[in-house]
This record gives sequence, structure tokens and C-alpha cells, in this order.
Amino acid sequence: SLGTSQNVTPLLAAAGIGYAIGESAGTPEEALEVVKLLKGLGNDVKATADFPGSGGGFMGAGWNGSGALHGAVIRGAKELVVWLIAEGAPLDHKNKSGDMALDLARGSSLGVTYHVQPELADILEKAMSAKGLPIPPPKDVAATVYR
Repeated sequence: SLGTSQNVTPLLAAAGIGYAIGESAGTPEEALEVVKLLKGLGNDVKATADFPGSGGGFMGAGWNGSGALHGAVIRGAKELVVWLIAEGAPLDHKNKSGDMALDLARGSSLGVTYHVQPELADILEKAMSAKGLPIPPPKDVAATVYR
């Protein structure tokens, strides 16, 4: 289905692209149900947002190149993360800032506040390991917070 001019499909928006704690509606459980529905209607779990020029604009440059897993991690939606992995969302996809969903789970200021989600990081690391993907070392926290 159609997305915005930045390629934010309905599935990406429901998964959490642009999500901000305290500013976005919906629970993680509601997000999962909507994402399942949208996939059934033809939305691709592998789609990525595209913010040309990476100069900010709506939602800022941090979301540029992000996929559904990035959004689900920022949303803190454990069951959605697990479901997206099972549906084939790419685990090693990096957004334009060079972050995989795993990096965001380990700590991110994307989505307004700095947030660490070790349970999601563990889920992503195990899924990457099961697929034989390399697991990068954690990034420098100061570089993540102040970029």
C-alpha cells in the first residue's frame, strides 16, 4: 500500500517509525494487531523510511532508512519485535545513522528520550545468532546520546 513522500508506509508508522514516548497513541499490543492487519493487506515488513537529504524535516534524520524493527524497538513492543523477526524483517539492516534495531535496543535517544531495552537487545542478539549474523559490539553510549 502507499506510503508518504518519505516512504513511511502504514505498516512502518504502526510499527513505530516516528514514535515518541508520551506523544504517540496506541499500546504495543494494538501496534502488533495493526501491523499484522497491514501486512495482510500487502504492506512489506522490509520497507524502510526515506528522508531525502537526511536534514531532519518531519521526525528528523534519525529515522532516515529505518525499518519496522527500528520502530518496534523504539516503541518498546516486545511481541511486535518477535513477530517482525518471524516475518522476515531484516535483523542486520542499518538506518542512515548506521544503527541496526539492536543498536537502538542497547540504547538510543531516537524517539525523544534516552531509552535502554536490554530484553529487546537479547531477543535481537539471539535471532541474529540463530541466522548466523555477526553481532556487533555495543556502541559508545556518549556517541549515541549526543549525535
